[in-house]
Amino acid sequence: MNEKSKNLGAFLVPLSIVLAGIMVSGAIFAATKKDETAGTTDDQPVVDDTSDTTEQDPKDVSFYYREDAEIYMEEGKPVVALISTTSCPHCTWVAETFDNIAKEYEAAGKIKAYHFELSQSGAYDTLTGQESSEMPEKLSQLNTEYSGGYVPTFIIGGKYYRIGNAFEREDDLEKEAAELRRIIDKVIEETK
Repeated sequence: MNEKSKNLGAFLVPLSIVLAGIMVSGAIFAATKKDETAGTTDDQPVVDDTSDTTEQDPKDVSFYYREDAEIYMEEGKPVVALISTTSCPHCTWVAETFDNIAKEYEAAGKIKAYHFELSQSGAYDTLTGQESSEMPEKLSQLNTEYSGGYVPTFIIGGKYYRIGNAFEREDDLEKEAAELRRIIDKVIEETK
């Protein structure tokens, strides 16, 4: 190998590392921008105008809202669902909290709840303990429309939805629970 080739090699290796870093940064930026603009142009972040506080933390506005969507109901109650997988750590983080809230509201007769864990063999509803080859057709359509295949996906009455957890970075399940309750209560109120 001549001196020119060695110099060129010494230049190209660091250059390829820098370019790879730029490409990864670009992919992360693109994914972040996609998350910020998730949904369709009809989607609007939920603003809690019924709050008894004068200021609202922007982190509390975690669900998207479809103004043009009708509330998805089964058995005369709004449907509240979590779509997850067992291999997703973000799904695992919120699963028990969601299940407890969903069971509480369903026992009170306020909602119809589902928590489907998806796998290659089908869907398992953690709330009923039943394995199913598929989820209800309407819920499947909403999941396809809202999630883009990402989990965890929350669908609250078909009008409110979110991909991911709002308070996982803070590891604050109490805030996560409060946010879920707020949106569930909001959709229940809209059905009256």
